[in-house]
Amino acid sequence: MPRTLSASRPSQPAVALPLSPPSASELEHWRAEIDHVDRVLVRLLNLRARLALKVAGLKRSAGLPLHAPAREREVLRNVTETNPGPLGLSAVVRLFRLVIRESRRLEEGSPDKRETNDEGPPRAGPRRAASVQAVRTS
Repeated sequence: MPRTLSASRPSQPAVALPLSPPSASELEHWRAEIDHVDRVLVRLLNLRARLALKVAGLKRSAGLPLHAPAREREVLRNVTETNPGPLGLSAVVRLFRLVIRESRRLEEGSPDKRETNDEGPPRAGPRRAASVQAVRTS
């Protein structure tokens, strides 16, 4: 590992700045770590979506409204209170608003106009399509 210098601003967490260029194997290692975390995130997001669908079914059978603004505020409060950083609170709120919006779309049965077939994401370039295929086969 190269030596690092810690640099920070008063409102920002410390960031490690490399003193020497990273090696190709170092970059590959950290990118592989990121790819692994991305796959875990996708599994967790899908698990969360399945749980939201279960809750929606229970609400339907009880005659309750699907949209619960107070619950959405509670979710946002929970995730911001447990956020250790380095993502800022506003970033976490934006991410979870999107998660909540997609969960609500699933609960309401709204189709996603951007859904794709097994060929990969829409308008994926060759590099991205190859990486999507690599994830599917691993």
